[in-house]
Amino acid sequence: SVSAAVAEDVLGQAHRLVVKVRMIPGWKQKWKLVSLLIGHNDLCLKSCFSFLDSLVSRVRVEPEDYERNIRRALDYLSTHLPNTLVVLLSPADVTAALALVDKPPVCILSHTVECPCLFATHGEQAARRVKWLWQSYGSALFSISQDPAYNRDNFTVEYFRTVAADPPTRMEGGRTVPDIGLLAPDCFHFTKKLQGRIARNLWNNLFQPNNQTVNFNEDPQLVCPSQHNPYFRT
Repeated sequence: SVSAAVAEDVLGQAHRLVVKVRMIPGWKQKWKLVSLLIGHNDLCLKSCFSFLDSLVSRVRVEPEDYERNIRRALDYLSTHLPNTLVVLLSPADVTAALALVDKPPVCILSHTVECPCLFATHGEQAARRVKWLWQSYGSALFSISQDPAYNRDNFTVEYFRTVAADPPTRMEGGRTVPDIGLLAPDCFHFTKKLQGRIARNLWNNLFQPNNQTVNFNEDPQLVCPSQHNPYFRT
């Protein structure tokens, strides 16, 4: 992963990944698992005009731009990295952070800097645009995963909503709110504990039907390959 990366950067990352993988003996015959999670910075930093525009470059973040960038990376991987399973992960719904309560001052500041398109703009219109973009990104990833061009004997793509599942919650004042205790000190990124839950759910999803639910309020048991179910579901 690369800090502050956006969908436009994925092709360059794919180039660097191929170079590293090809240094592994027997890389061509071995099956590889590549997970692709991108879009949070597109949503938070690039989808609006903000006070950070003088510091960060503008990129195109409309759904068609996002899909085009992902397809370019997959086209490259499918040509240069045979025997690979690519898992496309939907970004998390960043608008869920709007429901956080009792945020300490450091979180109010970090939200303004890390996601100005939600927290440094006013009105519901900005939140609706970010929400719409997030939903559109998920639809684009699903559409890509269904493309026969990316589902061959030596290369395949799967789409998982694992990270996009409902965030962990707690009770506050008689109502259910996102659990700020499972977030990093900036109240935006995930703690090690939540990262672990996401990783366990993602691994389990590889062996489960696509309609399996994800619950980040608990630590799931790991699903192991068995004689009945020895392979990833594709």
